[in-house]
Amino acid sequence: MIGAEKIHSSQVYWKLKSWARELLWKHEECVICGTDENLEPHHIIKCDTANPMYFSLDNGVVMCHSCHRKYHRTYNEINPHTFVKFSQMYSEILKKKKQQR
Repeated sequence: MIGAEKIHSSQVYWKLKSWARELLWKHEECVICGTDENLEPHHIIKCDTANPMYFSLDNGVVMCHSCHRKYHRTYNEINPHTFVKFSQMYSEILKKKKQQR
């Protein structure tokens, strides 16, 4: 790839750790269900580590482990469309559960 920044695998690891730490620091609850337990970072757009978007905070959201696992089990393709579809569907399920209580 011409012009692409070549990143060593150890640099990727530390940049990804930094991205995750900052994302978790800025967002203290799951964007899907609102819990503040077992939070994990999630990329919105899947891209290569050579793409600057990979380490952009704008390309990440925070999800709890449960919602994150459900998303990846439901959709093989990671992109904004599937994320919006999942969040709309799952938020409707949560609303119905709350109304039943």
